Amino acid sequence: MTELDYVVRYINQRFGFCDQQLFNSRSKRAVRARRAVYLALRHLDWSLYEIGNAFGKHHTTVLFSLQKVKPIEEQFANRAVAFVHEEIRGYGLDD
Repeated sequence: MTELDYVVRYINQRFGFCDQQLFNSRSKRAVRARRAVYLALRHLDWSLYEIGNAFGKHHTTVLFSLQKVKPIEEQFANRAVAFVHEEIRGYGLDD
């Protein structure tokens, strides 16, 4: 699994989404979840361009979304990053 897979899995579990709901819905809950995914990937040193490409979005769309991040989304993003690090360590991928 990649960092992206881990982040999406974590956010989906926390928000109660399946993959398609997270990326196809325009509900407030889905928008917040996507922001948390984008922010987590930024914390993992992904560029705006890389994040946009991963989701079929323009990098400016990602930038606009990140400018609207709320504190609760920041908390979910930080937890997702910690989850990614734990999963990678658990599989011995950080060696």
